[in-house]
Amino acid sequence: MDATHWKVLTEAMWSEFAPVQVVAWRMLSRLRNEGWAADSLEILYLDDDNLEWAKKTGDHESDGMVEFHQDSNGTRLYEGDTVVLIKTLDVKGSTLSAKLGTVVKIFAWCMIIPSK
Repeated sequence: MDATHWKVLTEAMWSEFAPVQVVAWRMLSRLRNEGWAADSLEILYLDDDNLEWAKKTGDHESDGMVEFHQDSNGTRLYEGDTVVLIKTLDVKGSTLSAKLGTVVKIFAWCMIIPSK
């Protein structure tokens, strides 16, 4: 991840829109090893509800490294990619399971849904 690309967050974090503030907080948390990001994160104010929303990803607890989703061969997955399951997987929070051989498509932010 190119940290200099994200310097725009130093301005975006002052947006009046809560979703923009939350995304800025999350990305600054991922980049907190950069001096400018740590300084911005220190002065960024979120009300309690928005801070709780921002912390739901756990970005503030990690070492700042971003992990990308990969297939079983180590190939990075991007939005729009289609994969075939190589084993049956339980669907978290449900009694359903995704069966071996199911074709799934990767959508924004790596949410996976079965293709029809």
